[in-house]
Amino acid sequence: GSGSAWQRYNANGIVSSVDTSGCGFQTTPVYVTSMTGTSSHWISTGSSEVYSPSATGFQNYIHQSGITPEKATSWGWEMNWVAHDPT
Repeated sequence: GSGSAWQRYNANGIVSSVDTSGCGFQTTPVYVTSMTGTSSHWISTGSSEVYSPSATGFQNYIHQSGITPEKATSWGWEMNWVAHDPT
């Protein structure tokens, strides 16, 4: 899957909350994430670190000096992810 609804986390961070409820997982899957875009995502950190994983979603916190949801959107930043059942 892919997509992002960026929200401000702090002065140098944004967060993406990904809803995976449509996948129908019964237990927490293993999520693997990355980020794509047209500019400046190569100097950010956090795109592969998954927070609060559950059967219905997860979050990624992205750090970059001065980043805002508006900048991330204008640069085409999107979270990409795959998930699989760990059993």
